[in-house]
Amino acid sequence: MQLLARALGAPDNPAHGTEIGFAPLDVVAADPVLDPLGGRPTVLHWHGDAAELPAGARLLASSALTPVQAFRAGSALGLQFHLEVDPGLLAAWLDEPTMARDLGRRGVPDRQGVSDQAARALPLLVPAAEVGLAAFAAQVRTAADRTAARR
Repeated sequence: MQLLARALGAPDNPAHGTEIGFAPLDVVAADPVLDPLGGRPTVLHWHGDAAELPAGARLLASSALTPVQAFRAGSALGLQFHLEVDPGLLAAWLDEPTMARDLGRRGVPDRQGVSDQAARALPLLVPAAEVGLAAFAAQVRTAADRTAARR
């Protein structure tokens, strides 16, 4: 999301603060990717910086700590949180030293804490995320088909 926001002219705040672990976010606008998650889903946050909302983009989700958690700018979608995570990918992240270096630091759960959160959140999140990400893939295919048809 940070790269997309910067490409669209929005500033990035690299000193935002570390946010790692499963926590709720507020879905504030309808979107095919986020709708399957419900209005206040628990998602995986794993970042230390945050972007501002680009001019002309539509805010989709926020949280108290990170006001811009998701946005749409035309066909582009920016997500601050990680819908792609399933138990296997999370296990790989927890085993990767560069990913896990902030675990257990002030305000951040340790490895076991993230694992415990995942055990509660992922059984609901993964199926909903798969539906939302499939909707995004369908949008991309449709746009690609339209582009190909114009050639």
